[in-house]
Amino acid sequence: MLPAFVLSFAFADLWHQYLPWLAAGIIVVLGLLIYGAHDLFRLSLTRIWAISSVCFSEAIRKRTLWITPLAIIGVIVVTQLSHPDDPQEAIRQATKFCLFASGLLVSVVAIILACTNLPKEIDNRVIFTVVTKPTTRLEIVLGKCLGFARISATIIIIMGIFTYAYLQTRSWTEMSAVHRQLASIPSDSPTRPTLVYYADHGFLTTRRLDAPENLQIYGRLPDGNVRWMQGAQSEYFLVPFTLSEEQKDQLQQVADTTGASAYLMTTLRIQQHTPNATEQREIKELGLGNAAVELKAEELGPVLPTSRPTTQPANALPPAVVSIRLLNQNYRSLNGTLDESAGVRVVLQQPDKPGDSWYGRLTIPAEWLNRMSQVPMFYVQVHAISPATDYGVEAEPEMIFIPTGKQSGIKIGPAMSAQDPGKPAEPELLSSRGARGMILMGKADGKGPIALYHFRNAKISRPSNGTVPLQLQINIEKNGEVDVEKIGESGYAKVGVQVINNKTGESSGLIEVTPELSQTSFLNVPFKSVEGGDFDVVVRSQTQDQWLGLKDDAVSVVVADESFVVNLFKSLLVLWMLSILVVVIGIFCSTFLSWPIAIICTLVILLGHWGVDQLGSALDPGSGRSIATEFRIYDPVSSRTISQTFDTLSHVLRVVSNFLPDLSKFPVSDYIERGLAVPLSSLLQSLGVLACYGLPLLVLSYVIMRNKEVAP
Repeated sequence: MLPAFVLSFAFADLWHQYLPWLAAGIIVVLGLLIYGAHDLFRLSLTRIWAISSVCFSEAIRKRTLWITPLAIIGVIVVTQLSHPDDPQEAIRQATKFCLFASGLLVSVVAIILACTNLPKEIDNRVIFTVVTKPTTRLEIVLGKCLGFARISATIIIIMGIFTYAYLQTRSWTEMSAVHRQLASIPSDSPTRPTLVYYADHGFLTTRRLDAPENLQIYGRLPDGNVRWMQGAQSEYFLVPFTLSEEQKDQLQQVADTTGASAYLMTTLRIQQHTPNATEQREIKELGLGNAAVELKAEELGPVLPTSRPTTQPANALPPAVVSIRLLNQNYRSLNGTLDESAGVRVVLQQPDKPGDSWYGRLTIPAEWLNRMSQVPMFYVQVHAISPATDYGVEAEPEMIFIPTGKQSGIKIGPAMSAQDPGKPAEPELLSSRGARGMILMGKADGKGPIALYHFRNAKISRPSNGTVPLQLQINIEKNGEVDVEKIGESGYAKVGVQVINNKTGESSGLIEVTPELSQTSFLNVPFKSVEGGDFDVVVRSQTQDQWLGLKDDAVSVVVADESFVVNLFKSLLVLWMLSILVVVIGIFCSTFLSWPIAIICTLVILLGHWGVDQLGSALDPGSGRSIATEFRIYDPVSSRTISQTFDTLSHVLRVVSNFLPDLSKFPVSDYIERGLAVPLSSLLQSLGVLACYGLPLLVLSYVIMRNKEVAP
């Protein structure tokens, strides 16, 4: 049986997800079936179409469509002024500019037409001519919505035809340049595989990709159940813990006990080698050169001891040191410090024999116990500190809290795995994050850390040419030492990629690629290495001191190609649904506001949810305390007042944003500009938002129209 707190969280998530739908259903039922049942039964599609035709003809008469040539000229000028180095990037930018111009144009036109039409008709009394006819208020609202939707569709069709024609022209131009480049570069050029992929598949293709299940950073390939971290390479392992309400109470009681202790029980395998010159320098910088290492397991303390210095030779092995931090569910520090890199160092006892496992306690400061008991979940992060040291993670760690004067305490195992709820979550081996993803440090000898992308159950069909393309988006965080003589005249840094089939053991061998900042590369690998869909992709930097930035989706496998025309149609369909939502909101606001205020109100409703999302963690509970600290308000009463006021406003904003449409559910250009197929789920998602917010606003517009004919 699931714990009560798990059920409460699940119920809260369901309530949060379906509350807008419940409110929408109540409004529609009460507004149409109860309040407007008579008008609903008199509904005439002919009259609705006639009203929409009047709105459409009026917009055409006002030369609304004349703005589309200006948008087309703007797109051409902007794309011609941009000169990306990669031809695929040039097509992507052109696609993005075309769709952005289409979206901006249709949204502005929809807002202006929907917000100004009804107030102006009320002001010049044209509306009285309409309502004297056998026309219901519901037909007026639906007719105007349909008319403006027809205008939006016309603009989208014009811009869609232009987009396809313009992208075809750009594609022919770029493809000619690719063929000329292929004829001039040598066969062993690192850029040739990507250019060959472009020549074979073209630029206006739609790829269906299979993403990896997860990404982990290892010191080297796993050895059975042992997964390795390299010291001084920004590597760490992360273990999630979830506390029940009973465990929180027990933990709070332990925290209130003077002298209580807490430990992370773990099993590590320590392997060390003689430090080279670089590692010796790192040992000195970290202050590990003169550290005392004669410690027993029961003497392990939370702070690295610096007393009793010993005289050691320059190439002596450093003590095996780790650093512990606590993180909340948002991966923010719970250590009680603003320094995100701050942690508590612990010295590990060296095993009696090289390669033996070390099992012991990593001490956690007692003052952290209160912070752990106040969050729904937390992570324990253990960094590998010592250079020339490999740390092998063997099993799932567990937490133990021991009250004062007792031999045993409370044991808490890791949270359940998201992939397999019946098993505890295994430690994730990761590295510190930079500006472009997790950092992977490079070594020229090829023995640096590796990034392992795990693919499971990938749907890959057998290709006719025996190879399957991989798509790589590898960024460079920091340039390393590039040896032009060894690498070639280009002086490019190298990244090694290897694909290993977990079922058959078939390997693609090490393949060298050349990453470029914010550009996509393609690499063909043998089908045997990915057959069955259960394989790993190993990525390592082979340039000394170069840092790669790797995201979770930096490596993906291309499983199919689809029609670009169909994909463009799906993107424009999403844009049209967004324009209909804009029209509905504009009509709703114009029923009770003058047109200038209606435009502002429409923008607030459209952008409200997006604005709250942009504030992000600034609205998290407890953020009010940081506001008081930043303004240097030290009076307890004033600080508490400001903190509570800010937290209350943050809560109100979040609640209100739940009832506003989420524009991120309309991915107009997110997929197509990356060359990916727009999934059916995105179309259904956009349609769901339109139905959830559009239908109740139409009903409310009808209700207001029935009771009020003159704008305030």
